[in-house]
Amino acid sequence: MIVAADGSVFLPFGTLVIGAMLAWGTSYFFKRRDERREVKGGVRLVESELRMAEGALCRIAPFAARLVEAETESEERRARHALRAIIADSYHQVADSAWRESRMLLGRHLERHEWDALRKAYASLTVQWPPEEVADNHPAIDSAMLSLKAITAGDILRSRVLHEARAVCQRHTDLPPVELPTPRSPEDAP
Repeated sequence: MIVAADGSVFLPFGTLVIGAMLAWGTSYFFKRRDERREVKGGVRLVESELRMAEGALCRIAPFAARLVEAETESEERRARHALRAIIADSYHQVADSAWRESRMLLGRHLERHEWDALRKAYASLTVQWPPEEVADNHPAIDSAMLSLKAITAGDILRSRVLHEARAVCQRHTDLPPVELPTPRSPEDAP
C-alpha cells in the first residue's frame, strides 16, 4: 500500500529540527559571550599586574642612575642603601598570580603575537624578581646583585616589553591606556 505524503507528516520533524538549531545557536552564543567575559576579566587582572610591575621598575630606575652617578664612596653607600630599600619594597608590589591563573585561558583565546607579548613581559619580570626571591620575602641583596637588578630594571623599561604587553591587554578590555606617573627623583625619596 502506498501512502501519500502530505505536509502534516513533515511538520513535527521540521519543528524538531528548527527547535534543535535554535537551541544550539542560543547555547553557542551564550558560551561565546561567557568566554569573552572570562578573557576580559583575566586580561584586566594581568594588565593590573603589569602596571604594578612597570611602576616598580620606574621607581627603581632613578635610584639606579643615582648609584651609577655617585662620585664619592659615601654617595655610593647612600645610593646603594636607597636602591636596596626600593627594590625590597618592590617585592611586595609585584605579583604574577593573575598571570598564573589566567594563562591557560588567555593561551586559548589570544592571537600568537599577543600571547608572545605577554609571555615575554612575564619572563622579563622573572629575571628581575625571581620566584624564589619573592617567596623568601626579599632576601638580603649583595652589592653585585643590587647593581645587576638596577641595570636589569632599566633594560626592561627600555625594551618596552611591558608596554607592549599592556597594549595587548588594553585592546582586549576596551579600556583607554593608563599612563604611569613620572618616577620620583632620588632627592624626593624619604
